[in-house]
Amino acid sequence: MSAKLLRHDTYNRKPWNNGGGMTQDVWLWPEAAPQDRFDIRLSLASIDTDGPFSSFPGIDRTITLVAGAPFVLEFGDTVEHRMEMLRPLSFDSVQTPSSRLNEGAANAFNVMTRQGKWTHRVSIVHGGDPRDLPVPRNGIAVLHVVRGSWQVEAGDRVVAEMFDTVVVEHTETLHLDAAADAAAVFTILQAAEDRS
Repeated sequence: MSAKLLRHDTYNRKPWNNGGGMTQDVWLWPEAAPQDRFDIRLSLASIDTDGPFSSFPGIDRTITLVAGAPFVLEFGDTVEHRMEMLRPLSFDSVQTPSSRLNEGAANAFNVMTRQGKWTHRVSIVHGGDPRDLPVPRNGIAVLHVVRGSWQVEAGDRVVAEMFDTVVVEHTETLHLDAAADAAAVFTILQAAEDRS
């Protein structure tokens, strides 16, 4: 079992593919993959202006507002989705929705996986009573802290603070403990072959 603690001040900051904003790469797999060749990508994006997201054909994407103001994603001329705090939205990243900021800038946590190789599911966890969360066989568990301080145990024990991320491999159970006002984005990553 291994729990990798990624401190928020170590994230790799770079421009969006389309130049429309800035992002911080949290974790890539393969680790040295270029921005368009990854199989898994976790990132924290700053959305400061209206405009289109980058297109990533062949990538499934889940975006979660983790700081700042709610905003609208426009998919074409007819579909709009209002992004609210800690309400994940999943879509095929070949789409290039445009953001509309009515209330100010925002920060969003992105989980991206290559279709046919990896899958992901994203949920929100809140602090309070300690809990054990199951991890599928050969799955990877990711906890991205939005509020509070989280103790994460999976063999190793680490303490993650706001905007830190913990990536855990080779475990069947993840033990979490945080105060009642804490919140985090919890992601399970699985190789596509393990879900067939």
